[in-house]
Amino acid sequence: MGVAGVAAALTSNASALMLDGLFSAVNFMAAIFAARIAQRISRAPNSLRPFGYEIDEAVYVMFRALVLTGIVLVAAISAIQKIYLFASGVELPLVKLDWVIVYVLVMAVTCFCLAYWYRLNWRRTEKRSDLLHTEQAGAVIDGVLSLASGAAFILIGALENTSFNFLVPISDSIIVLALAAYMIPKPIALFRGAMKEVVGTPDAPLTTDLVLSAARTSLEHGKFELLHLDLVKVGRSRFGAAYLKPIGAVTAEEIAEVQRNLSTACQQVMATKGPIRIECLFRGEAPESMP
Repeated sequence: MGVAGVAAALTSNASALMLDGLFSAVNFMAAIFAARIAQRISRAPNSLRPFGYEIDEAVYVMFRALVLTGIVLVAAISAIQKIYLFASGVELPLVKLDWVIVYVLVMAVTCFCLAYWYRLNWRRTEKRSDLLHTEQAGAVIDGVLSLASGAAFILIGALENTSFNFLVPISDSIIVLALAAYMIPKPIALFRGAMKEVVGTPDAPLTTDLVLSAARTSLEHGKFELLHLDLVKVGRSRFGAAYLKPIGAVTAEEIAEVQRNLSTACQQVMATKGPIRIECLFRGEAPESMP
């Protein structure tokens, strides 16, 4: 798809197809990396990665979004340069529409089929995989990009015999700018979400409250008081730190038991939302920076 987009762009003099082709090429390369990452994140923690491999998914989404953002911005800057050259009196080559139509139809069908396949597999993970959700979004954007490019070229081609025929030489650049404006919010949103996971910002309040309630229930009538609980989401997994205050003297066996009970309670309440790992930290009081 990427090669076809670049070839069609060079043949038809259409920069919009170049943007579409580069987008498809990034999707292809990203799918290869995504497959490798999907295998890595299921590995258990080891000496090389004592905290596990789950963060690889968030890092992948972050850099994938950065690459997509870069492609869109470069295409938009190139389109602005073309418009500037045209306004300066430079003659620009016209777009050959016959190649555009064939490319658009083939690429749109392929992209939407891929998007459906990604969505099907995403639902099989019970909507937990950010990786598959990102790939689905990329395929949908690619398909919409192809359709919009074709429709816009046809509409602008119809302007040749109207009073707006002066727009025809820069029609390709206008389409690129319109598509860039449509596409840019999605990778930025993906990058912001992945960045929050990488830097360890707290999980959604509703999810945190759910885990907090389960933790408090598991500790009722026991020898430990729950002082505070932190929860972060990394990819499809969640990690929590429960600050516990022993009530009186406790044994090592009781510490191990409360760790098991707390982990089991949190895993049960989060069964439909993905894996969760809870670690107990024993203190005399809550950390000063936390309520």
